Amino acid sequence: CRYGGDEFVMVVQAEEATEVGRLIGDIRRSLAEASAAEYEATKERLAAIELDAAKRAAEIERDAKDKAAAVAEKCARGLDKLKSEYVSASEDAESTAAHLLSEAERISRRLTTLSAMLADSADAFSGLEVE
Repeated sequence: CRYGGDEFVMVVQAEEATEVGRLIGDIRRSLAEASAAEYEATKERLAAIELDAAKRAAEIERDAKDKAAAVAEKCARGLDKLKSEYVSASEDAESTAAHLLSEAERISRRLTTLSAMLADSADAFSGLEVE
């Protein structure tokens, strides 16, 4: 006999060939019923596995989307902080530069005044002669 690609030998004690034929028929029906039941059970197990895999894939995809959204939000908050700090530093630098320019102009005016005073003093002292 051959079943599922395997060959095997059966030894049967029977009086007539028809009895052997009936016995072989019974065995074939039993094997066919077992094969059909096994096929259905396997089909149901595979369907359950596929369903579980689909659910898990959906969960993984949902988790990945949630993580991506969280990372994007964190990046956006970080960029907002950096932009705010940059604007603040730029404003401080602009204010400091304006203050330094104002002070430099003030010092320049005072030095110009001082130079003029020294020039006037030099003229006043030039008329004096030591004898």
